[in-house]
Amino acid sequence: LYELTGETKYLDLAIEIADYLIRSAFVDLDPQMFIDFGYEAERGMPLGGFFWDDHHDAIHACSNGPAVQLLAALYRLTGNEIYLEHAVKSFNFLRFLVRWDGVLHDQMRFLKDGFNNIIGIKGPAGPPFSYNSGAPITGAIELYKVTGEEEYLSIARYWAASAHAYFAMDSHVEGIKRYPTINIWFNAILLNGFLALEPYSPEDCAVYINSMQASIDYAYDNFLTPSRPFFGPFLPDDWVGGWGHQDPKDMWVLNAGAQAEIYATLAYYNMPK
Repeated sequence: LYELTGETKYLDLAIEIADYLIRSAFVDLDPQMFIDFGYEAERGMPLGGFFWDDHHDAIHACSNGPAVQLLAALYRLTGNEIYLEHAVKSFNFLRFLVRWDGVLHDQMRFLKDGFNNIIGIKGPAGPPFSYNSGAPITGAIELYKVTGEEEYLSIARYWAASAHAYFAMDSHVEGIKRYPTINIWFNAILLNGFLALEPYSPEDCAVYINSMQASIDYAYDNFLTPSRPFFGPFLPDDWVGGWGHQDPKDMWVLNAGAQAEIYATLAYYNMPK
């Protein structure tokens, strides 16, 4: 909002939120724990992460991908080194969640002492979700913008290619990919990652973005419900399979909103440059 309007009240609120998260949700991590667990890591590397909730249990991809975005953008806008420092630490943690196929585990679980302090690693856990690739891609691009370090751009390209290969699944409809249905807004976050990368990899991102558009367009052409007063029209969560056992009268507003966001994002992408 600050970048769109220039009104400093929005920047002040973003700073307030970021400072709270750093103060209350961030923990520094010892790289030696990761080395002992079998990861390749450098001793002394900047490393830390944001807890997912106030229980300070596991550290998730879904709390650190967006944190990198926020903090790197705030550093770009304020020049405050503390935001860059924590963005880099959080990004380095995300790299330990990457699986062999380039998508990310959901979280890292840790061994704790009696005071809930981290003393070791249990290991990564949870399946890949599309937003857990999308947010880190955008975060990598934000770090590339503020540092100019090509490694961030290279990682973003690898994560994007891996996410497309994993989440854009073959379907029974020729030429149309099927995307995960667990939460449609997860796919909206992945699309945002592709859009962030697009200025730096336009040909590759055209494949990723057009593939998702073809899928949601298939749903729009084949499964859009009629519009009634105060109800609809809606798209199913399964863009290729249709409504199946899903009742259009039991539509989750989070997914309905995500469908609209995806189309708004695609409209922006398809505008004349």
